[in-house]
Amino acid sequence: MVKGPVISVITVVLNNLDGLRKTADSLKFIKCDHEWIVIDGGSTDGTVDWLVWKNGDRLRWISEADAGIYDAMNKGWSLAVGEWVCFLNGGDYLIKCFDHLLSEHSEADMITGRVAIYHADGRPTGGLCPKLHWDRSDFITRCPIAHPATFLRRNLLYRFGPYKKNYFWVGDFEYWVRLHSQRAIIVFVEDVISGFQLGGISTQRNYVLKIEAERRSILCDYCYITKMQSFLMGIRFRFLFFMKNTVLLLLPVSVINYLRSIM
Repeated sequence: MVKGPVISVITVVLNNLDGLRKTADSLKFIKCDHEWIVIDGGSTDGTVDWLVWKNGDRLRWISEADAGIYDAMNKGWSLAVGEWVCFLNGGDYLIKCFDHLLSEHSEADMITGRVAIYHADGRPTGGLCPKLHWDRSDFITRCPIAHPATFLRRNLLYRFGPYKKNYFWVGDFEYWVRLHSQRAIIVFVEDVISGFQLGGISTQRNYVLKIEAERRSILCDYCYITKMQSFLMGIRFRFLFFMKNTVLLLLPVSVINYLRSIM
């Protein structure tokens, strides 16, 4: 029997050809046997033409409408044949080799590292996610897991189910909480594995409150917090959010960037 690839890299993309190319270029850091699965949501910017041109032994792709990013990610996961799965979506990119982590943590269901954060124009912010001082097991106050630096056993799809499509903003957070609550073996490492550029929908201020509300709803669903705790956390978050935005309006950009790099 022919052994399948060690890892399946799954990329979800929609009208982001430049980001997809950057993702593709970064796959050179993968030294083990791998496949690349691209799930395109029906792009009209030349992405399909590029995929036709790029098509090769390691690349498989489909282009069709979907019911959102988590529906598209589930499609990719169902097509994967690698022992491990990594979701590196259009515009995310690897910055170092990670192969050794997969062999060093053979007992893990999930291995998760860190990402370096860049400005939309490609300049480094100096920030890392998750931050060094975060408690990596704390799901209540924050999300301690960076999706582009996370490796999942492919069989988790069958053991714990796929991503839930009814979550629009943080369906990945729901999955982390689901695994954590059911005692999956999660290994946290300090390696900085990939890069993430600001400017996507999850980093835009207009959506921060909606994202946080969905995150608290998930914590309630899994009994990590009560509804009263969620309500109080929401008030505190709104207060800090508006205070922070007020300060950002007053401080010079250079000072803001410095504070972000050390916080």
